[in-house]
Amino acid sequence: MRDDQRRQLVEALLKVVAVAVGVGAVIAIGVFIMVRALGFSDNTPAAHSTSQPDAPSTLPTTALTPSGSPSPSEEPSATATSKPARSKDKIRLTATPGEVGQGERINLTGTYPGADNVALEVQRQENGAWVSFAGVQAQVRVGTFATYVITSRTGGMKFRVFDPTAEAASNAVAVTVG
Repeated sequence: MRDDQRRQLVEALLKVVAVAVGVGAVIAIGVFIMVRALGFSDNTPAAHSTSQPDAPSTLPTTALTPSGSPSPSEEPSATATSKPARSKDKIRLTATPGEVGQGERINLTGTYPGADNVALEVQRQENGAWVSFAGVQAQVRVGTFATYVITSRTGGMKFRVFDPTAEAASNAVAVTVG
């Protein structure tokens, strides 16, 4: 092989390698952006509340006591919602555990099919009316959401989430606080 041909072959190989590295970098950046946008990264829970940025990525099966981290307010806001929801079957909510001690964590998780980037208000039933739980929201990501509440009130309570833009509410879930 002549030096001319060898030089051209080396240049061609270097160009192919440079293009491959460039395409790989673009793909890696795209995957990174998609993982972050969908909330699948290790340091961002898949569906976390906007009011609890330090919420763990997996929900515990037993209640946790907060230690130095901000917790949701236990007092509901003065705004009450008494309108019936138009789409009760669309938003599904579950609460775990079903019984907690005073000041322990109640995990609220659920699905909202077809919704993304929607802020749901957490509400508690008081005297027959649904009242927003002050400062607690659940952000819907790819049709799912998760948040938690902590209350010092005792007795049987009912919670739901409410989409104020669609005026849609979830099913009510019962939790006993002892």
